[in-house]
Amino acid sequence: LSIRRQRQRCIRDSYTILTTGTTLALSQHANEELRQTYLPKLYQGNWSGTLCITEPQAGTDLSMINTKAIPDSNGSYLLKGTKTLAHKSTPFP
Repeated sequence: LSIRRQRQRCIRDSYTILTTGTTLALSQHANEELRQTYLPKLYQGNWSGTLCITEPQAGTDLSMINTKAIPDSNGSYLLKGTKTLAHKSTPFP
């Protein structure tokens, strides 16, 4: 394949994987209001999903992520760690 076609394939595959992960997370863990708000637009292809996981020391290397989710006695979780804001993203066409 040409470099251009490989790049297009990579972008398409990344889009599919990220959107699939987003829809699975929402369908399994979000409340009904969030599911009704976001899932139809994701399923119809009007929106794409994304995943922004980063910490100051890790950058994009997920093996360097240190944040932990510690179960609490009331059934919730305490998150311990530092996250970095990911912003100014550009949507896929």
